[in-house]
Amino acid sequence: MSDHHDAEKGSGRKNLEGKVDEVYVSTQAAQEPAPVYDPSQESIWTRLGLSLESYKRAPGATAGLEVAGGNADPLKSNVNPMLQQKMKPRHLQMIAVGGSIGTGLFIGSGQALRNGGPLGILIAWLIIGVMLINVTQALGEMCIVYPVSGGFYTLACRFLDPGFGMALGWNYVSLTINIFGTLGYAEEEFWSSCLKLAVVVIFIIIGIVLNCGGGDGIYSEYVGGRYWRDPGALANGFKGICAVFVTAAFSFAGTELVGLAATETPNPRKTLPSAVKNTFWRITLIYITSLTIIGVNLPYNEETLLGGSDGAGTSPFVIMATRAGLNGLDHLINITICISVLSIGLSCVYAGSRVMTAMAEQGFAPKIFTYVDKSGRPLYSVLVILLLGALAYVNVSAAGDEVFDWLVGLSGLSTLFTWGSICMCHIRFRKAWRVQGHSTEELPYLAIGGVWGSWIGFILVCLVLIANFYIAVWPLGGSPGGTEAAEAFFKAYIAAPILLFFWLCAYIKNRTLPYKASEIDLDTGRKCWFTVEEMRTWRAERKAAPWHIRIYRMLFSY
Repeated sequence: MSDHHDAEKGSGRKNLEGKVDEVYVSTQAAQEPAPVYDPSQESIWTRLGLSLESYKRAPGATAGLEVAGGNADPLKSNVNPMLQQKMKPRHLQMIAVGGSIGTGLFIGSGQALRNGGPLGILIAWLIIGVMLINVTQALGEMCIVYPVSGGFYTLACRFLDPGFGMALGWNYVSLTINIFGTLGYAEEEFWSSCLKLAVVVIFIIIGIVLNCGGGDGIYSEYVGGRYWRDPGALANGFKGICAVFVTAAFSFAGTELVGLAATETPNPRKTLPSAVKNTFWRITLIYITSLTIIGVNLPYNEETLLGGSDGAGTSPFVIMATRAGLNGLDHLINITICISVLSIGLSCVYAGSRVMTAMAEQGFAPKIFTYVDKSGRPLYSVLVILLLGALAYVNVSAAGDEVFDWLVGLSGLSTLFTWGSICMCHIRFRKAWRVQGHSTEELPYLAIGGVWGSWIGFILVCLVLIANFYIAVWPLGGSPGGTEAAEAFFKAYIAAPILLFFWLCAYIKNRTLPYKASEIDLDTGRKCWFTVEEMRTWRAERKAAPWHIRIYRMLFSY
């Protein structure tokens, strides 16, 4: 009894202010502690992944994720991911703000303008933006409490159904800088995001000047809303807006990466809320402002827009710079587009490897993919994803375009399935939290829209899927007949039967059904154990802060 009593007295956890509670009483029997690996004892070259030693398997988890709150039981083992917590707050912020800015905005917006017109792209991007705000808010609330390996995939296995989680993971999974591990990816994303944001801001400023008549050629006089009147605000009516919905949704692909990155930052409770809130500013200031500038400065019937011609010059950013006679700016934009493509590739390797490792940890992928080396890299998962990337080279063959279209179709809807599952996970999480006797006051971060926000996000995902179905059956420019019609439909929707196939295979293998709310595990991997009293005290202290600090925290911080 004395040994057990000493363990109780000597244990503690950080509270909201970072102080350690000295006394804790537990009825749980002491458990054998899991092996803990301290990477700081390794050489700098091993930590950076530049030595042969770094490729050896890590002997244990680093336990680098903070466990906080008065309800935390120091005698109960906490599940820690094998991945190391190397990401700094600035990395997570830039991944959230600029990580998914890429060809969807720089090039895809041209085809969107041609299909939907200036009003169509604003409607579509605003609706998808509302959906994404709710998705990221829900993801942030859950990942702050559960910064688990695999992020949204693991949450789907826990709150929905293991079989569906497995199907979602393989659907999501369906460059050498990643060999430098988490820190290498984070640094690349930080600096590439800085470049993309800088170029977009420059473009917005130049676009305003050109619209006011400050350029050459057609921009030598005031343009205003000329192109909203002639050729008009909508290109193809309702059908055009539906086609733009799909493009808009795909341009936001990668937003869910903040959930995967939560497990590789030491204190998600402090860093993740800012990243989630920055999603709102990215949507409003980057996407909506850029698309507004494009819509007022270019007509949707411009021949060089994507769909009217091919090549790098189809980017509306490049077209505006060329028409204004701004020599050199078009080259800067093309360089940024190339860097964006590289960034997207690295993000795919990062996300795919983390999801594959999490699936292996839960028995849904070969155990070899649980291998994490001393530098924190899921080595075999990274290598497999890199090898799969070589499939892109089928595009250089004679039938490359056809094969590539089918490969894109396989992965095209997986992002939407992921977003929908995140919303449903949040809905189920809140129900399980209530049914098992918890209060939302215990949660350190609450999604701004609550459960209703997740329902709105889920319904909008369903509407986008319906819009994609509509365009697949009745595409712009008329419906093809016979075999061509069937081929066009399956190219657009083949991801759906693939997801159902994986789900069916998982059910046949494991016979799992969705958990009841009372059966959902709310403890494994949990890192925030605050009591209602602790949270009330903390929130009262926050309300006492000066008004300008409260506004800043509400908009940008935690």
